[in-house]
Amino acid sequence: MFYYKHIEIFFIFLPKFVIPYCDFYPGKLTRMNNESVLKISYLASDSSANKLARAKEIITEISAGKAYELVSESAILFIATGGTEQKVLPLIEHYQAFILIAHREQNSWAAAMEIAAYLRDQNKKVLLIDALSDDAIQDFEEALKLKEAFDFLHQSKAAVVGEVSDWLIQSSISEALLKQKFGLQLQFIPWNELPHHSTYEVNDAFLNYFPNNQKQQLLGTSRVFQQLNNLINQKQLDAISVECFSLVNQDGVTACLPLAVLNAQGKVAACEGDIVSMIGKLIIKAISGIIPWQANIAEIKPTEILFAHCTAPLNLLKEFEITTHFETGKGTAIKGQLEAKKLAAFRLDNKLEKYMLIEGRVKSTPSHSFACRTQVILETSEENCDSLKNKALGNHHLLLPAIYAPILKKFMQLLDIKEYI
Repeated sequence: MFYYKHIEIFFIFLPKFVIPYCDFYPGKLTRMNNESVLKISYLASDSSANKLARAKEIITEISAGKAYELVSESAILFIATGGTEQKVLPLIEHYQAFILIAHREQNSWAAAMEIAAYLRDQNKKVLLIDALSDDAIQDFEEALKLKEAFDFLHQSKAAVVGEVSDWLIQSSISEALLKQKFGLQLQFIPWNELPHHSTYEVNDAFLNYFPNNQKQQLLGTSRVFQQLNNLINQKQLDAISVECFSLVNQDGVTACLPLAVLNAQGKVAACEGDIVSMIGKLIIKAISGIIPWQANIAEIKPTEILFAHCTAPLNLLKEFEITTHFETGKGTAIKGQLEAKKLAAFRLDNKLEKYMLIEGRVKSTPSHSFACRTQVILETSEENCDSLKNKALGNHHLLLPAIYAPILKKFMQLLDIKEYI
């Protein structure tokens, strides 16, 4: 085994775009496309200069100094007046999610309500903002982030490498449902369609995440990393889920470290061919910029939940050591301690109709011999533990810093997925 401190690897080796977390991190969400100028459609019943001037005044206020441009076509609609409902019809085919900015003047709210109902009836996502509310600036910024997250999800491509593992009987989602619900493209790539990992070059950048004097031990897993990284780049994938047990059983090499590094690099990578976890990870990345830890439920007590798995995103850990894979005793795995003190455990169902989200405090990070290597005891309420025991949507849960729970709930509402607890 060997050991290292998280602070060293983060500042020396991790790419600059990795977003770390610690309890004082303010949780600022960055816009993935980061457009310098907001494009906003101005909808008015006539060309009155006074109405236009008033619109610009309101937009300048809620955009908090961001540059904007009024255009004829955009998914951000400033509804200046009533009588503008027909002006939305040409935009329907071009966008999947809309932000409607309404205000109490000139029958703006009346038009907004009609437009919102129409868009929802066309299976479009709608975020409605009151431009004159006390929270208008914050609401508009949040709406921009939620829309951007939805657009990212809608344009994403994902793949399962191998198959969904046999024991995950509640963790597969069909390609058709993902396409219908999110617009996401899913494909299956059998292991035998890929060159064997032994044919790939050793990836020195991967090895730099770990102590130099142990490189020889990691040559095989480095080639697995190169294999998966090449696949992501060649197929332009936003997410993968890897059927990893066939790899360790056949070749004695694990994907635990490659997945830990891929996730730390901002590339969504889930374990065991689990599609539900892969999609959950992609959603959380879309709204927060981080990729959560996928973990088993190892034990449920009246007010405590033990989560455990043999890998975790390196940038979520304050320290870790390398050990063997729990179930097989082979290869390499991560035994780490999560940085965050408050966590949320998230799980989707396989029909994309409901989700469970449980918040709690990290009580300890034990080293039980009966569970996977990285372990966390989450202290939470009796109600939460009872719900998890009696209503769980499946085994694997995604653990993320609890500061992201509120916006995750709002994103679930936008996706029309109901909370279940």
